[in-house]
Amino acid sequence: MIVVDPAMVDMERLASRLTAASGPGGVAVRVGATKVSVADLLAAEEVLRARDWHPDASTVGMAFGLDPAACRYEVTLSKTHEDVALALKDRLSELVDIRWGTPQRR
Repeated sequence: MIVVDPAMVDMERLASRLTAASGPGGVAVRVGATKVSVADLLAAEEVLRARDWHPDASTVGMAFGLDPAACRYEVTLSKTHEDVALALKDRLSELVDIRWGTPQRR
């Protein structure tokens, strides 16, 4: 499954080209529309990288990565920083999924 922003990509054309490129008996391709725009995802990443949504955001351990299927960022924070997580959720709403744990580099 390939997820694209329909405002930026002709989904039918892309699906047709990818299917043709895989050749006879190749991989089946399904193209789906994102739930949010690419611009919204990029803006959310800027907020995550700036780490300024809470006074302690720049000092707590945090890891994040984009979940393309869900069209949101998975953010891992320690449960001891629940106030930082709640402030982030207030700022980015459905664009983030907060997970409790020990942030790890990917």
